[in-house]
Amino acid sequence: MEFETVYGTCRHCQQKVMVKMPKDINVHEDYADDLATQECTCAEARLERDKKKARADAYESINKLFNNYESVKNILTAAVQPLITGKIENLTIKVNKETKATMKITTKGKIRVEKINTFGEVEEV
Repeated sequence: MEFETVYGTCRHCQQKVMVKMPKDINVHEDYADDLATQECTCAEARLERDKKKARADAYESINKLFNNYESVKNILTAAVQPLITGKIENLTIKVNKETKATMKITTKGKIRVEKINTFGEVEEV
């Protein structure tokens, strides 16, 4: 596949960024701007990349921790974007008597997905 170098415009700061695009493939005209935004060093573009990575990491964690709980996975997945945008602060789901799911943004800005299993042992004398 051959590439050509073109200029795209960052969606956030309007800075021109040189990007490589496939030469022979018919791509949408905004593709160069998308690539430029992904490559731009402005604060808003970096923040967008960080949020995109956080979203992908959260989906991976949800799938890993709650693979056996399809409905919980669906709820947590749906809550990732509102959590990232600050529309919700945290989420807790009581799955059953022993299992609880929580998700929140940490003080470092990371998404924390947690599966809590509580097993108690009690002796009565």
